[in-house]
Parts: sequence; C-alpha cells; structure tokens
Amino acid sequence: MFTIIKTAGEFDAAVQYAHDSQAHGYPVIGVCCDGGVLCRDCMVANQDLIRAAIRDAGSDTQWEIQAAQIHFEGDPLQCDNCYNEIESAYGKEW
Repeated sequence: MFTIIKTAGEFDAAVQYAHDSQAHGYPVIGVCCDGGVLCRDCMVANQDLIRAAIRDAGSDTQWEIQAAQIHFEGDPLQCDNCYNEIESAYGKEW
C-alpha cells in the first residue's frame, strides 16, 4: 500500500487504513514533505497539525504528509516526532 496524500480527506482515509493495518501487524508510516517519517501513533496524535499543513501546502513541511505506506521490509525506521523505532512487517529480508 502506497497512498499519495493531497487533501485532508485523503489523510483521514490513510489514518483509518493505518488503524486497520496496525491491528493486522502491518506498520503504516507517514512520509512528510521534508523527508521525515511519522509513526501511526504520531499521525493520530497530531492530526490537526497535519491537516492544517496539508491545507496550506508548503507552510510546515515537517507536518505535511505527502504519502502513507506500509513499512514492509528493511531496517527499522525512526519516527521523527516521538523517536520510537518502527519495525518492518517482515524484517530486513523478506
């Protein structure tokens, strides 16, 4: 799953998808315009900041999510907000 996010409505759908996917063991990440990564919990906790950044594109690239995707494989990623590790669904090698 890789979803381009251009509107607050698309972000809302991605958050719901992230909730459903997390329940099945698939970690969904948000990819920000500044290149940062957010975990699902931080996307949920900061929805107002993210929606505002999406509505006013370019105003706050650290919160402006451009895509959501499942972190299927590879090294763990680090959330740029809470600094927790985001493990991949299948580890380093799939």
